[in-house]
Amino acid sequence: MYSVIVTATDSAGAPTSQTFSITVANPAPVAQADTGAVAEDATLTVSAANGVIVSGAASGGVDSDIDGDTLSVIGVTTGTAASVAAVGTGNVGGSLTGTYGTLTLNADGGYSYVADQGAADGLGAGVTATDTFSYALSDADGGKAFTTLTITVTGVNDTPTSVAIGNVTKNDSETVSINTAGAFSDLDSNNVFTYGATTLPAGLTINSSGVISSTLASSASQVGGGVYSVIVTATDSAGAPTSQTFSITVANPAPVAQADTGAVAEDATLTVSAANGVIVSGAASGGVDSDIDGDTLSVIGVTTGTAASVAAVGTGNVGGSLTGTYGTLTLNADGGCSHVADQGAADGLGAGVTATDTFSYALSDIDGGKAFTTLTITVTGVNDTPTSVAIGNVTKNDSETVSINTAGAFSDLDSNNVFTYGATTPAGLTINSSGVISGTLASSASQVGGGVYSVIVTATDSAGAPTSQTLQHHGCQSGAGGAGRHRRGGGRRHPDGERGQRRDRQRRGQRRRR
Repeated sequence: MYSVIVTATDSAGAPTSQTFSITVANPAPVAQADTGAVAEDATLTVSAANGVIVSGAASGGVDSDIDGDTLSVIGVTTGTAASVAAVGTGNVGGSLTGTYGTLTLNADGGYSYVADQGAADGLGAGVTATDTFSYALSDADGGKAFTTLTITVTGVNDTPTSVAIGNVTKNDSETVSINTAGAFSDLDSNNVFTYGATTLPAGLTINSSGVISSTLASSASQVGGGVYSVIVTATDSAGAPTSQTFSITVANPAPVAQADTGAVAEDATLTVSAANGVIVSGAASGGVDSDIDGDTLSVIGVTTGTAASVAAVGTGNVGGSLTGTYGTLTLNADGGCSHVADQGAADGLGAGVTATDTFSYALSDIDGGKAFTTLTITVTGVNDTPTSVAIGNVTKNDSETVSINTAGAFSDLDSNNVFTYGATTPAGLTINSSGVISGTLASSASQVGGGVYSVIVTATDSAGAPTSQTLQHHGCQSGAGGAGRHRRGGGRRHPDGERGQRRDRQRRGQRRRR
């Protein structure tokens, strides 16, 4: 501020004065907004000669000072500030990170900007965004102003990237959904991938979302050992591709074999057609043998007993006769079967007694999947008619103690059979529950019917079926000295018949006369 004294002197030299002040202010510089442009991941470098103060190449207006003072940048900050004070006096000549890049603004107005931030990478090809900074400047006399520097960042296409896709194992005819999209990425936020896949198993496709889906063919496992090397390619919006290879292994699922049952009477035949056989298990009353991928099943092997594995069953005896414990089985490839309960063990079953005859069979689908299970036949015994053989004739004396075991003459195939015995016996004898005729003959047993008894022994089995045998019991008188002699008309027959008997009688008479 200046205090000015003005003196006016008239013609006679008389003065008068007045004092007033002149205040001189430093005019603030005028700051014009500046702009710049750069591509994603590139660097914009502007020299001081073209920097934010002279704003030449930066295409902004010229920052100016009315009194021609030299201007310099005194502070810089991100965003749009509201005042010089809000800009502050920091960051000049240092790195300042904005939204899309990093700015270095020097005091002389020169600057550089690197579009190196993630937000810049996210810009699709040709997509633009602005990164705004505020700066303050000052003249040599302390005048200040502030404005903005706005950088336009233009996106370029980023090459898409990918990571490994995990290998997958599936079964024939299985419904598949494999989302491969997660393996592919692109920094460009507006990117949309287009997906494609090669060497997919039959039945599968890939959709616009990168999902491989649908139902595998029933025999997909039979191509190339069931291993498919699938190449998935994702192409970004700008046409840049990236690929990943993974394997889809398709296995043939083993069929599921359900245990089967059947029933037959001793000595009878069970016949089951293929339509109701062990594979479909209809009449056999077991569960249905199944194959998850719908393959046709067939019997490939059968053996006796309960096998522990397909290998233990083997591949023999299909369509042939296989002798089990209680009967003979014929099991055909189509699952039809017959079982004849013809073995001795079946004959040994008493009426109503049951036993099981177990066989194991293996089956296979058309793709080689195998399984095994059992076929169990319940055999129900029926009564077998008892049989007998001749009982030898017996000669005994009056009053003699007798024990004749007739049980050995009777037999029954039923193992649980118990015979009940009965007999027509001479006086003094009885038959017990074990088939033994015993007791003491009457003293005159030889005097009845010439001493010859036709004894009928009957054995009745547990089911009430009888069988009988007849034996001759010859009773003899006891002579002097205890030696028995034959009664005429009874006892043992002479080896020479009646003629021999007459000859013997004549000789005995001659001895008496002497």
